[in-house]
Amino acid sequence: MDNSIASFKNKYVVDPRLAKKEISCLYWAAQGKSSEETAILLHLSKNTVETYRKRIKTKLNCRNMAHAVHKGIRCSCGQDPYI
Repeated sequence: MDNSIASFKNKYVVDPRLAKKEISCLYWAAQGKSSEETAILLHLSKNTVETYRKRIKTKLNCRNMAHAVHKGIRCSCGQDPYI
């Protein structure tokens, strides 16, 4: 796992239902990356990234990735990271 993703996991509490690759996709979504950009960064196909994003939204019961990022990540201090 990339250092920036590891530090992301240390700084925030990530929903435990998410698999490692899903966490990586969530991280890059939080950084504003598209499915295509995420695919390049993770050396995956765009379709694979879109599948991970669909799984994230299903697991977290979200309609879009913005909601998934908000719901899937909490500060380690227990507060919302975006307030």
